[in-house]
Amino acid sequence: MCGRCRPWPDDRDDRVDDGGNRHGLWGRLAIIALAIATAHFIIVFLFPRIAAQLPRSPYSGFALRVVYEDGRGVLRDVLSESTRHGFSISHIETRHLRRDAPGSARSP
Repeated sequence: MCGRCRPWPDDRDDRVDDGGNRHGLWGRLAIIALAIATAHFIIVFLFPRIAAQLPRSPYSGFALRVVYEDGRGVLRDVLSESTRHGFSISHIETRHLRRDAPGSARSP
């Protein structure tokens, strides 16, 4: 049998002579695997730190629940202070609680 006609391939069969580059298939796969692993660690560890430094979206919202005794102007004060600090109010929902409900104000 000649040197190029082997029944089972070995590492020497993967080598390609392209101008002196003798890495072969396994060498190229190792380089690709290393690049993918490096990209993975950059995405996992670096992107969250970068994202934490970015400013928050002005359109992300949150809910606030205020329980107060009616007739004292608390809702008006909360709304005026919120807008004074730069928040925008997009939805308001009011509900009357029973006097004996948990969280309701009790008169002395």
